[in-house]
Amino acid sequence: MSIVVDEPGRLWEPADLLEFSRTRQVPVGPGFAYSDTGYILLGVMLEHVTGRAFHELLHEKIFEPVGMTRSWMPWRSEPAVGAAAIAPFTLGKVEVSTFRSVSCDWAGGGIASTLGDLALFSRALHGGRLLSGESLARLAAVRNKFRAGIHYGTGMMELRFEEFFFLLRGMPRPVGHIGVLGTHLFYDAVNDAHIVMNFGGTTEMVRSFRTLIQIEQELKRAPLG
Repeated sequence: MSIVVDEPGRLWEPADLLEFSRTRQVPVGPGFAYSDTGYILLGVMLEHVTGRAFHELLHEKIFEPVGMTRSWMPWRSEPAVGAAAIAPFTLGKVEVSTFRSVSCDWAGGGIASTLGDLALFSRALHGGRLLSGESLARLAAVRNKFRAGIHYGTGMMELRFEEFFFLLRGMPRPVGHIGVLGTHLFYDAVNDAHIVMNFGGTTEMVRSFRTLIQIEQELKRAPLG
C-alpha cells in the first residue's frame, strides 16, 4: 500500500506484479497464506490462451452476460453505462481514488463496480449462470483457515461467526469474499440473501464485519417469505 500511495502515477502491469511477488513475498512451504499472485498468473494464462486482454474477457464473459453495465477495470476499460469514475476511498488516511497506482490488483480483483452490479454477479454465480454447480461447490469447499471465523476454499471464503464470538453460534455460514476496503460480497443460502457492502477504506474492516453480523441477525429475526 505504501508504494500505491508514494507512486500515484504508476500503472502496474502483470509482469510488474509477478516481479513484486518474486522479490517481496516469502514462500510458506506446506502452510497457507493468502495471496493474489495465483490470480495474476491465471490472468496471464487466460491472455496467452485466448489472445485477448484480460479486461476484454471480463466484459465479454461476465459483465455483459450478467448485465453489469457499471463495472470496468480502471485505467484499462470503461463501463458500458456512465462515467469511469471511482467513488472516494482511502488507503490508511490517504484518498487514492484518482491514483493510477490502484491498478496494482489487475486479475487479483482490480475492478471497479457498484453494489447493484455486484449483487447481479452474486445472483448469476449462485444461480448457475456463470459456473456449474460442481465448479461452484469446488470454489466454496473449505481447504484452509484464513483466520478465526474466516475459512478459505478456492477463491471463496466461508464465514463462521461462532469463531468471532461464541454467542453467535447457530448463525448461517455465508460464502463469498471480502476486500481490503471493507468490501463484502456474500451469499447466505439459509436466507437466500445476497449481501453486498462497501465501506471504502482500509481502516473500516472491523466496522464492516459488525454491520454484516447485524444484517445476519436481522435476517434471522425476519419472517420467512
